[in-house]
Amino acid sequence: GAARGRLDRMLHATCRVYRRALTLDADIIQLHDPELLPAGLLLRRRGRKVVFDAHEDVPLQLLGKPYLTPPLRRLLSAAYTRFERRACARLDGVIAATPAIRDKFLPIQPGAVAIRNYPRPEEFGAAAWDGQPLQVCYVGGLSALRGIAELVRACTLLRTPVRVGLAGRFSEPGL
Repeated sequence: GAARGRLDRMLHATCRVYRRALTLDADIIQLHDPELLPAGLLLRRRGRKVVFDAHEDVPLQLLGKPYLTPPLRRLLSAAYTRFERRACARLDGVIAATPAIRDKFLPIQPGAVAIRNYPRPEEFGAAAWDGQPLQVCYVGGLSALRGIAELVRACTLLRTPVRVGLAGRFSEPGL
């Protein structure tokens, strides 16, 4: 079932994922969300192989959350950093989305790897793009921390008639 907000996702969805994972006959369980790390630790205690897919730098993201006060941002970032290091040291591996994130985990997970998820041009075929307008789409959170202002400014420097579509929610008023 879909989570009903941030708190529900962190508390109840984690329990649902844990219970469901116990019913699977999986060789490896790969977790994609930081709030699932407690479930990953419980699954490890049950003898399951668990890998964490770190596709974001959560402590850094916490420092930029506009709905948190600056002292709370720093506190949560520091607390999550300690928790993440302890949890991931007990898991079987870490897959990172970037080399910088991988390098953060290497001291505690020497086998941590970076697997970038760039699209392969050959999967799209050149014919599909013939006659199409030049456009790019950004999908995700629209925030200063994610560089949305820089993306829009960079578009003014383009020498081609490229359109940029933005799909997501603005998390900061006036951005």
